[in-house]
Amino acid sequence: LKFCLIESTCRNAMRDLAGVVLGVAIGAAAAAVLLPALSSVSPAPASRTLFVVPGGGLQEDGSVPTHVRARLDKAKAGLDRDDSALVAVLSAGTPHKPGPPDPRRPGFVLREAEAEARYLLAAGVAPERILEEALSLDTVGNAYMLRTIHTDPQPDLRRLVVVTNKWHMERVRAIFSHVFSIPPWQIPYELEFDSDIEDGLPPEVVAVRSEREHKSAVAFRNTAAKTPTLALLHKFMFSDHMAYAAARHTTDHAPVDPVVLKSY
Repeated sequence: LKFCLIESTCRNAMRDLAGVVLGVAIGAAAAAVLLPALSSVSPAPASRTLFVVPGGGLQEDGSVPTHVRARLDKAKAGLDRDDSALVAVLSAGTPHKPGPPDPRRPGFVLREAEAEARYLLAAGVAPERILEEALSLDTVGNAYMLRTIHTDPQPDLRRLVVVTNKWHMERVRAIFSHVFSIPPWQIPYELEFDSDIEDGLPPEVVAVRSEREHKSAVAFRNTAAKTPTLALLHKFMFSDHMAYAAARHTTDHAPVDPVVLKSY
């Protein structure tokens, strides 16, 4: 009996030792596979500045209106100071009025981002420094499309300077701050806002548009509370937002004050 106890103890000890040896071997093998892979992971790239110009409408002849030219000129000044910076011009158009014909392509509609890119090219900006987003139809879409199309896929585009007019800024700040802060993201965004520009709109137009923008900014804060993730924002955009949801085809479009239309 004494021998059996000793023999049993030895067998248990040998089994435990074998387990330890096997565990060490597995750990060493895993390290041999994982360590080279981990060492090859590149650090986050240095962030470049992206100047962002939200959509602001076009004239009937397809030219860029004064208040949008002011945004573009301010963005170009930023490009002139920073050789590594890029500029993003946003928007296809607006649901509130039809887009103008493209003078360079008969039969086609000119999109806002295209006209703005042409303006910058004519001002001497190199084409490789311009990113076009020509799908969105409003400011929420501007931010959502910019993030999903251009900035999320490019980890070096994390510092954004959004340039717009003073009457537009309250809503722009609310929307862009929300869209670029919600998960998922790997590298957080850094946003700045610049409205230090003159736009030349008549005072009565600015007054009416400012009131409209304020109401829209308040309404968007309610939307933001209901869309704490990019997935929920996507659902809102394409299920509830009447610029993008298919349900818009089942209802009439609400008319817009003709004075307000002068700023679109």
